[in-house]
Amino acid sequence: MPRTAIVVITLASLAGCGPDGPVPIETAPVTGTATFNGKPLEDYRVFFFSSGHPAQEPATGRVGADGRFTLGIREEDDGAMVGPNQVWLKFDPPMPESVPGVDAPWTPPPPTIKIPEKYLDRDQSGLKVDVPPDGLTDYKLELQ
Repeated sequence: MPRTAIVVITLASLAGCGPDGPVPIETAPVTGTATFNGKPLEDYRVFFFSSGHPAQEPATGRVGADGRFTLGIREEDDGAMVGPNQVWLKFDPPMPESVPGVDAPWTPPPPTIKIPEKYLDRDQSGLKVDVPPDGLTDYKLELQ
């Protein structure tokens, strides 16, 4: 294995880890709905990222057909980091189940709802939210 590949794999495995294991984080539950002009953003993924935290791990959750999402960071549905978070989205449709012995390429479908490019970039979205210690229930992420 080339040295570069070993370094990349090692660095990837250390993301969010300190010398004694994972960097401790404080999370709070986050649930909500994501819409664009009132329409659910089905198959988009919502990201919350606490840029000032040393763990450098985003919380994510896929948006369902009804627009609802629940965030998780290290475990499913464990929420997002408490404090200020940058917010952005990415189209992320579920991959079809693979069939053993069939290696067909998969091309994702286009999004049903196309949102402005700025919302797809953490630094350009302009979306920020403060996650309180008791969390956010029914947070409305309403894009226009």
